[in-house]
Amino acid sequence: MKGKRILIIMMCLLVLFSAACSTNSSKQDKSANSKTSSSKEDRLANLNLESQFPVVKEQITLTVMGSRSAAQGDWADLKFFKVLQERSNIKLEFITVPSENWEERKNLAFASDNLPDIFYGCVLTTNDQMVYGSQGYLIPLEDLIDKYSVNLKGIMQKQPTVKKDITAPDGHIYALPFINDMPRDLTDKIWFNKKWCDILGIPVPTTTDELYNAFKAFKERDPNGNNQADEIPLSLKGLDKPVDLCLFLSYWGMTVDQDTYIFNRDDKLGFAPMQPEFKDFLHFMRKLYAEGLLDSDSFTQKNEQLKAKGKEQPLKLGAFVNAGAFLIVPEENNEDYIALAPLKTKDGTQEWIKKNPVFTGAFAITNKCKYPEAAIRMVDWVYSSEGALVQMRGIENEDYVYTNEEKTLCTLIIPEGFNNFEEYRAKKLTPNSGSRTPGIGGYTLPVVYNPLNDYINQQVDENLVPYWKIPLPILYFSSEDQKKIASIGADVNNYVVQSMARFIIGDLDIDSGWDEYIARLEKMNINEYMKIYQDAYNVWLRN
Repeated sequence: MKGKRILIIMMCLLVLFSAACSTNSSKQDKSANSKTSSSKEDRLANLNLESQFPVVKEQITLTVMGSRSAAQGDWADLKFFKVLQERSNIKLEFITVPSENWEERKNLAFASDNLPDIFYGCVLTTNDQMVYGSQGYLIPLEDLIDKYSVNLKGIMQKQPTVKKDITAPDGHIYALPFINDMPRDLTDKIWFNKKWCDILGIPVPTTTDELYNAFKAFKERDPNGNNQADEIPLSLKGLDKPVDLCLFLSYWGMTVDQDTYIFNRDDKLGFAPMQPEFKDFLHFMRKLYAEGLLDSDSFTQKNEQLKAKGKEQPLKLGAFVNAGAFLIVPEENNEDYIALAPLKTKDGTQEWIKKNPVFTGAFAITNKCKYPEAAIRMVDWVYSSEGALVQMRGIENEDYVYTNEEKTLCTLIIPEGFNNFEEYRAKKLTPNSGSRTPGIGGYTLPVVYNPLNDYINQQVDENLVPYWKIPLPILYFSSEDQKKIASIGADVNNYVVQSMARFIIGDLDIDSGWDEYIARLEKMNINEYMKIYQDAYNVWLRN
């Protein structure tokens, strides 16, 4: 009995001990939860939601990692970051990486889990966003944007494609973009010598037949008036990367992405170099080359060689591709050239390539960040007109002065010791000079008046903007698909470029060589390549 009593007592003690442990554990759990909850509550209580600045009431610190070009000064000394820190009440500690080492250092940071709080002024590829977002290294931003952003949220509401372009296939936003709405920056232009048309009494071309006739007249009728057959109707740059040639494809109804040759018709993607219209395009270019209307140097010359031809007097160039005519021909001849409007296709349509204004991967928040709400509030400023202005131009009366009452024009202030404003921007003002920063640019900023740029703006607005089309949005691919399109794309691109050159110069007959050319592309898995793109595009449509 004594043994039983002892056993019972021991069992009771055990129960009491277990209960005590359980109670103590429960208290500890609740205490921990309370601490976590309190920490979040404190974090949100410190956040200022009544106005843009200060972002927080009591100062916090964020580590920042970004890609720094060789031309840039120390980020800690840049005026933009000083203003941002002072106004936000957030101290920034910078980890800047030389741009040439960015990929290596970025990958190492993720691999070692040695991450900053935020990435700013960087390039996080769509693959980076998908991989490191799915692994939890980059946190989703869409809820933070919805709750704590005003400016970026407003932009996405007004421009729904912006949200689609920065949303990964899993529905999350892992990085924020730079958005440029300046038309002249979003398109290439074919500068066409209208003065020669006026001299010869011929119309500015509206069809490919009229374009051919104009080039032929430029070649044969001496529009520069020096009694020599020295006119070059069309001169292009290095067709080993045929960006220039891609523009002409719109005349055959294929407005293509200049990196991939992909075009979009009613949400169905196509590979332009395999289309019957591409064959027609080759015949046209072959005709120009055979008759001396296309400069034979077009396949090899660089911009400097084209510029040398453009500077000759009297003028020798009938048409060329460049950001601005004055960059190739003398400034006094700038307005002799117009940005040629897209020619009408056989069915009367007109389209022109618009580059995507969204450049993703400029800003992200990592899982190391203790203050994600504050980070979003801080970066949201650069999506306002005020924030964009400080990041792009600096401070009024210190870095620029307005020259009209409407505050749409300004003059830049170049401090002593600097050759130009861009040098000053890079060394003393902003990471935007040489790094991909989050924010907005373009028409939201006052224009630095320049009659040469003003002419470009006018030509683009009148002749190109009405016909704009973005061939491809920003697409996201899995790592496996990314590797496939990179491998297939490299082989396909090289083969298309080589074949295009051979077809145009006559080394390969277009009609007799066409079937073999198509068969070769199919053997290179072009169909798989296009399926990957179409699947990714379908995801973009659904987001």
